Amino acid sequence: MNSFYAQSNSKAVTSPLRVCVAGLVHGHVAGFLDGVLHRNDIKIVGISEADTAVAGGYRRRYHLEEGVIFGSLEKMLEKQRTGGCGCLHHYV
Repeated sequence: MNSFYAQSNSKAVTSPLRVCVAGLVHGHVAGFLDGVLHRNDIKIVGISEADTAVAGGYRRRYHLEEGVIFGSLEKMLEKQRTGGCGCLHHYV
């Protein structure tokens, strides 16, 4: 079980953990987003995805702000300061 899901939100949060996601091509990212977007202790501040159609689909589905999606991992990490970056691999 992912630690993001396992931890309870029992303490008052003064500033959320700023998290980036590297890549959207693996379908498990939907479960991750479903589990964290409603939380006030985690904030998705960056998503890198080179495929604009995939990125646009997730942006619409999850009502993500346009400035949160970057075309490359390098641009995202250059722009955002985070407490963590999740990477879901596409296995061949």
